[in-house]
Amino acid sequence: MEKEIILVSFDINGLISEDLSQSMENIYSKNMKESLENPSRIFEEFFSIHKMSDVKNEGNNQSELLYEFSLYFEESSKFKLIIINDLSYIHERSLDADGLIIFINLEDPKTGERLESLIRYIIDSMCMLSVKTYIIGLYKDKILPTYGKDEMNEIISEQNLNYEYYQINYNCDDKNNSEHICLLEYIKTKNNNNKQNKIELNDEEHNYKLHEIIENIILNIYGDKMSVEYKPDKKKFVKKKVYDKNQSDSQSNSSCIIF
Repeated sequence: MEKEIILVSFDINGLISEDLSQSMENIYSKNMKESLENPSRIFEEFFSIHKMSDVKNEGNNQSELLYEFSLYFEESSKFKLIIINDLSYIHERSLDADGLIIFINLEDPKTGERLESLIRYIIDSMCMLSVKTYIIGLYKDKILPTYGKDEMNEIISEQNLNYEYYQINYNCDDKNNSEHICLLEYIKTKNNNNKQNKIELNDEEHNYKLHEIIENIILNIYGDKMSVEYKPDKKKFVKKKVYDKNQSDSQSNSSCIIF
């Protein structure tokens, strides 16, 4: 039976409006759609350069966007991506999320405040302590001093969030963003012997791009849902080992990955 995997991405700029009397349509007709951290633009770009099966744009409105797609993995599964722009209420479809994704701008002075508010929304309103939140810090030129990796981990960990943090230089106008080794395509074609495609998911020597990070996150969420993990050396997913509960409980619930 085909399993459904639900990914939820929040637009951090949808949390605070300078004028609450404005409609969502007016708010998002401004520069927010083109902002560095806008999830709608990022995922539209992601889908445009990936050959995913049957990408569908379903039931869209200004407050909530829904995409459906399939991947050629061994375990049959259907993915739903919900992009939430309006955080003034709880979105019912997001309550079944298997993973949460947040893009943040490390050059915006308001990012820290907005991120703290968004994390409180996730914990207090959605009660999703067990679901992992993937936070991706983006910058074009230079990270603000208050948003270094230690500072960001402190901001996030104070909220007791189950998370992974990524940090990467990214230019949304850079045409080279599409020039990357596609892990999703590589997994689909397991017999591919091109050594250039053999990169570890957490290989610190590899110059990761944003879309490869998104691929990694999709693989992680898929693996958690299916209780499998991808082994690059074997070029396939394998069942996860069952660890002792006491051992797993003692492990940290967060990590920081810098590219």
